[in-house]
Amino acid sequence: MHPKIHCIVQDFEHLDSQFQDLCPQELKNRVSFQAHNFWKEQPVKNADIYMLKRVLHDYSDKYASKILENLLPMKIGSRVLVIDAVKPPRGIMPWHFERMLTSLDLQMLVALSSKERTAEEWIALFKGVDPRFALKSVVKPEQSSTSVMEFVLNQEDLKV
Repeated sequence: MHPKIHCIVQDFEHLDSQFQDLCPQELKNRVSFQAHNFWKEQPVKNADIYMLKRVLHDYSDKYASKILENLLPMKIGSRVLVIDAVKPPRGIMPWHFERMLTSLDLQMLVALSSKERTAEEWIALFKGVDPRFALKSVVKPEQSSTSVMEFVLNQEDLKV
């Protein structure tokens, strides 16, 4: 489909054998596994894209910021794709959906000291790590509870 794309899947070391078993043979020359702990510095430098799927959702801003800081330094123009929930502004959804999201938000707070984030809160999280991060796009597929947010690391403003 996209023969020039190469991917490294990072996860717990014990998942390597499962990855090897499930990765189709025709993709093994372009998709590899690497054991990595996101609390440590990112070993893959200067990637075009880093993707975090349902990772930051589980952590308060303090710890989510640490995970993002471990991606730095990255090259200008690198992107971070975050696949996670984006809490809509109040009054946008039918009340019963809004009530369900509020309940989930409270559960996240009680269980994990985390929270569901609005787009503005996602932006603030990234800007708090590096002010050069900018939200480029948010795409929410129909019937999905998650969105794909694309953050890009922009060139620093050189103000004299």
